[in-house]
Amino acid sequence: MKTIKLLLCVLVLTALSCEKEESDLDSNSAEFELEAAFKSLTNSKIGFEKDGQLVLAVSNDLIIKEFKNFVTKSGLELKPQSFEVISVDNNEYLRFYSEGGEVSTLALLKDRNNQYRSGTTVCTTTNCASGGGCLPNGSYCSKCTPPPGYPNDCVRTSTGGNQ
Repeated sequence: MKTIKLLLCVLVLTALSCEKEESDLDSNSAEFELEAAFKSLTNSKIGFEKDGQLVLAVSNDLIIKEFKNFVTKSGLELKPQSFEVISVDNNEYLRFYSEGGEVSTLALLKDRNNQYRSGTTVCTTTNCASGGGCLPNGSYCSKCTPPPGYPNDCVRTSTGGNQ
């Protein structure tokens, strides 16, 4: 009887470990596929949700490279340095930081398959950078509140899709 119980335990543990390995392989496969498909900053698959968290499936270097391409094509005078994922009111965004103190923000939109796609509107500001910036809201940018004496300088750059 003890042998049967031990055998069942081994089978259950083996089955559980195989499921975890398959799950890890699925995640790695999804990351590879999204990295290969990321050809433009806007309107591109960029990540997925895993265990309730956003996972970027595209390398940081590639995201910065595509933001620099976007800046050049859009005629924006920015020198991007870094980015991070931010969450505001249960919405996810990429926030880019540039050399002159500018911040640019791009929405990350989750679909029903828990995959994230980048939006089509980038909102850039200097005066509102320290106060949360301006955020994409569909094809527009939210209003921001600059410090007293400074104008609202939020600049919207929208694309029709993949560039």
